[in-house]
Amino acid sequence: MIPKGWYFCAESSEIKSRQIVEKKIFDQQVILWRTESGVLNMSTAVCPHLGSNLAKLGKVRGENLQCFSHDYTYNGEGDCVATGQKVLPTCHKKVLRYFPLQELNGFVIAWYDPELKEPDWSIPIEVFSVMSKNYVRSTFEFNVSIETINEDNFDVGHLYKWHHVYDVKTTPVEQKGPMISISHAFKRHSILFKKSLPYPFSLLSQEINSRYSSTLHGHGLTNSFIDIFNLQIRLHDLIWCTPITATRTLYTTFVRLLEPSEKLSMWRRLMRRLIFVGCVWRLRQEHKHEGHGFWEQQTRIDNPILTEAERKLIIPYRTWCGQFV
Repeated sequence: MIPKGWYFCAESSEIKSRQIVEKKIFDQQVILWRTESGVLNMSTAVCPHLGSNLAKLGKVRGENLQCFSHDYTYNGEGDCVATGQKVLPTCHKKVLRYFPLQELNGFVIAWYDPELKEPDWSIPIEVFSVMSKNYVRSTFEFNVSIETINEDNFDVGHLYKWHHVYDVKTTPVEQKGPMISISHAFKRHSILFKKSLPYPFSLLSQEINSRYSSTLHGHGLTNSFIDIFNLQIRLHDLIWCTPITATRTLYTTFVRLLEPSEKLSMWRRLMRRLIFVGCVWRLRQEHKHEGHGFWEQQTRIDNPILTEAERKLIIPYRTWCGQFV
């Protein structure tokens, strides 16, 4: 089943006033629609009257959504508020399934609960302190569940094989309600190239001393930071896992370069941008390689054979997962 939680579904710029946008997520067709005043709503795409496709036959009328077929009209909470016959159906309250939304600095996130319950927690607002347009976005689709993807944060062994790192030192798992955190310090041969490159591109082939820190906010968001200490680089990476179905995941990342506190020369700024471009390219390649080569080839084992060190990381994660079913 799809775990309950907050999931990324669009950027604000994708849905203009009076526009309807169709998406396939949560194992169903949904629509995002923005009222004339700018309020964004999300609901299922099938009209509960006689099944018309609201993505094709729906129209935004003022603050409501109207189905062209019979003029059945719905508000943002799923209530039928008008019909072409001027008479409401016998059942008209919350008949069109709606999804609670948050629209924060250009990120649109929706709450999903298989039992249709309202949100019982939220993602801290400070996570969205920067506009989505200030990040570099990458999008992938993988035939794997979100639980398998997120378990990757706690699987130290794969770091050596799939990310080509060494000297990994991992902190204990920290959990608080819907949040769970972990950090890995490690070394890697370089950002991109094992073979030495001439200056100034030598920065891309220099051994790096790095740390990856991540906090999961439910299964939908991994708020992560990548520090490359010897190059004085810090990246902020928002990783969104959105379930298309229970076994297919939309994987969307937003990466930005955090600016240092001191003022930099033009040359250092240019070098930082070059390193950032190299990091984004590598992250994209690793996500694609790992997703299709590793995650899609895994089958969940309920009672895996684990070393004691692995058990201290994997078992807390799997226990934490239980609160979202």
